[in-house]
Amino acid sequence: MKFSTRLQNAGIFISSLIILVFPAFLRIEWFTDKPTLCIFRNVTGIKCPSCDMGKSAISFMNGDFPGSLWYNPLFPVTFIFFTVLLVSSLHDLITGQNVTLDKLKNMKVSNSLLILFFIMVILVWIWNLLKQNSVI
Repeated sequence: MKFSTRLQNAGIFISSLIILVFPAFLRIEWFTDKPTLCIFRNVTGIKCPSCDMGKSAISFMNGDFPGSLWYNPLFPVTFIFFTVLLVSSLHDLITGQNVTLDKLKNMKVSNSLLILFFIMVILVWIWNLLKQNSVI
């Protein structure tokens, strides 16, 4: 395996590890009623589909699974994706193979899967807007 490929696999592994582990050290109270980093929300004043993903991750990593789903129901999908990416890139680093990068580069997604994902994102966006306006 070339050095650059090994470096890319290490980068994928470290990034996935940080994304999965970092929220466990945070507390939800630190992010309540604070200014948001979301550019979409700062410009428009309304939540985007991924708003509260960080709060969802923090809740999940601290064992508050219902709270995690309340903040953003898409977090479990994100968590599964990064967990698979973490394990796959670790496998590549240990064995010297290049499976993760090859699969990511050659990934073909079916139209039905894209439509399903798009519908999920729209539903979560509606959920975020209803929460923002205190309808639910």
